[in-house]
Amino acid sequence: MFTRVGFFEGKIRSGHEADFDRYVRETLLPIWRQTPHALRVEVMREVQADDAAHRFPMVLQIAYPDRKALDEALASPVRALGREATRGLYEFFAGRFFTPSTKLRNQVQRTPRLWPPTPKQSSRRRLNLTRRMTALCAYETAGVDGFC
Repeated sequence: MFTRVGFFEGKIRSGHEADFDRYVRETLLPIWRQTPHALRVEVMREVQADDAAHRFPMVLQIAYPDRKALDEALASPVRALGREATRGLYEFFAGRFFTPSTKLRNQVQRTPRLWPPTPKQSSRRRLNLTRRMTALCAYETAGVDGFC
């Protein structure tokens, strides 16, 4: 899976927070959702930041199934339309916008309801679930390929 991430670094102009949100919701999101081959379009708004010097009031993520789909989306007229519409956001936003493309390398998939075990599960199953969760936690905290 490939993801195109749009980082909006800077700040929303004072008094224009509602205008910023409305522009994203009414103008940009409909365009971004038309992107060819997009599996998922997500817009995240900053709630809190540890580093006041680097503020990201918004982050955009568009997921694609493979590199070919990403390349086709980047060459599409919808992208040109989106880039032009994004310029209108600078009326409410002071900062910069950059978009790296990333590839998902490792994905840990968890089965729902692994822990705590339900009363119907046998003690052997509980032991196996405990071992699997311990191994998964050890894998994630070991810093494997950028985890933790």
